[in-house]
Amino acid sequence: MDKTKLITLLFFLTLSLLLAIYANNNLKFIFQGRAAGNETNIKIQLQGEYDKIPNVIFKTRVLIFNDANLIREAEDINLTRDQKNFFKFNLDLNGLDLTKKYSLFIKPEKYLGKLFCSPSSYSKSCTTSEIVFAAGTNSLELVFEPLFSGDVMPQDGKVTAQDISKIMNDIGESSPNGLSTDINSDGRVETVDYSLALYSLSKNYEDDLYPQISTTPTPIPTLSSSPTPTLAPSSTSTTGSGGTCRATISGKIYVKAMGQTYCSPLNNEQSQMCVTSAADCTQVKCIDQVIIESKNAVNICASGFGSLDEAASRATLSCQVEFVPGPCTPTPTPQINCNEEGPSC
Repeated sequence: MDKTKLITLLFFLTLSLLLAIYANNNLKFIFQGRAAGNETNIKIQLQGEYDKIPNVIFKTRVLIFNDANLIREAEDINLTRDQKNFFKFNLDLNGLDLTKKYSLFIKPEKYLGKLFCSPSSYSKSCTTSEIVFAAGTNSLELVFEPLFSGDVMPQDGKVTAQDISKIMNDIGESSPNGLSTDINSDGRVETVDYSLALYSLSKNYEDDLYPQISTTPTPIPTLSSSPTPTLAPSSTSTTGSGGTCRATISGKIYVKAMGQTYCSPLNNEQSQMCVTSAADCTQVKCIDQVIIESKNAVNICASGFGSLDEAASRATLSCQVEFVPGPCTPTPTPQINCNEEGPSC
């Protein structure tokens, strides 16, 4: 490649990167900074005692779901104390379809995230999005279950011995700007911060895995510690020109999380799905389906802290497919188990 072509290529690569960064930041600014026409005032409960700590403010992350679909994400929303250990924040509803029902995943800094799907159901009790917003200003109280603390920076969705060690090392330290180990944000790291995090560790509390809910069950793959997908079958039988697409899948699934890459092998995995014609039963479409299901699995089990390395995974995948015409009965949808330890590459 001559120097002129190389310079041109580098220019366009740099421009593309800058545009991507601008678009990401601009969208986030629009969501957080627009004037509120429709909004809801949400109240939550945090673990700890805050009635004697003046002007305490946290930042919180909020994800809005319509069942299994992520609709919107907002970061760094101000979470301010309302009374005792109750905190409140305003959530912008502009642009949301208010005829639909929603669920909220809320994760304050230093705290574990919790999924709320109605004013009375949360975490594992979530089965269907039931939160309804109306035009104008609303209020929503989600104070029936506290959010538990101890997930200090860098947050990884759980409370570990490393979090406890960081807090212990900082006991006695103070800072006017706050420390990530100062759980209750009173300006000083003390034994109460240690006790709050230790309680969460003793209960094995973690971020809720989102989304856990869907009004129409979505086929999801069996997942080990690194996702090992199976093809998702159609929910109905097919007849006529349709039939069954049987697949034997091999390759590797690569997942990036917390600065590391994890690999899970696929060794002659058997799967089948219902298709409308032989044209839908090809190696390319099989691999595409594996990628789709792997992304879904990572989204469910990694709680936003991991991503599928699509390019690396796709390069290793192969599918041997066979189209069988006639009536098709899909295989049962496998249930996901994010805690199951599977083989590694």
